[in-house]
Amino acid sequence: QSGIAKGTVGEADAVAAIERTNELVGHDIDCLYDDSRVPPIISYRRKPLPGMLVEHIVKYDLDPSQCIMVGDHGNDKGAAKRVEMPFVHADDFFSLPM
Repeated sequence: QSGIAKGTVGEADAVAAIERTNELVGHDIDCLYDDSRVPPIISYRRKPLPGMLVEHIVKYDLDPSQCIMVGDHGNDKGAAKRVEMPFVHADDFFSLPM
């Protein structure tokens, strides 16, 4: 979460958001975040670079075309595009009936 790096979001709040997301989607989503600090942020793991997505693709032997990246920022969409993974905006994803 960029908010953690910027100091605008506490780690506990980010963990609570991840736990709430897991509750909403009904799955325990494995989550990573990059602890690079600002400025400057230079890391392959920071979006729009796809490092974290690549780590999950390799770790779980995933076919990116069969996954979706849910996000709320252009950087999320950019990372998904780099690994040829479909992207769905969070507002659209969470408005779908589960």
